[in-house]
Amino acid sequence: MKIENGKYYRTADGRKVGPIRGGPATYHAQGADHWYDDGTSLYKDLQNIVAEWRDEPTVWGDMTPEQKGALLLAEHEGKTIDTWIEGGWTKCLDPMWRDDCAYRIKPDPVVETRGVYVAATPPIKIGTINLIDGTPDPATLNLEPTND
Repeated sequence: MKIENGKYYRTADGRKVGPIRGGPATYHAQGADHWYDDGTSLYKDLQNIVAEWRDEPTVWGDMTPEQKGALLLAEHEGKTIDTWIEGGWTKCLDPMWRDDCAYRIKPDPVVETRGVYVAATPPIKIGTINLIDGTPDPATLNLEPTND
């Protein structure tokens, strides 16, 4: 994780800190706390930053008619609907559209193609692999033929 200016973060003890400002070596939240760029605390008695702060999503009962309509249309079109459970999104197999539950249309995965290298001086590219939402997908490993 890399701490960025202007964002809010959650500490290991659950506190919301920010907006973060400062740098490049330390960041300050509300002028008193200090963290390094990787979220570790400058002080031993201060909790490390563990995640970017995420506000709770809007529940069905508080959504606008347009938001509800978009969700209903997405379900009708066969798109995946997620629900918010215990601080994270999970696939909802049969949405009940309860007023106290939050729903969203599952976002399309972010796919990036990265080079695969052998450690050498200089590094030698031997192929590519796709990262899906930042996680390598072994099924997409493509090794380039060598000219031996």
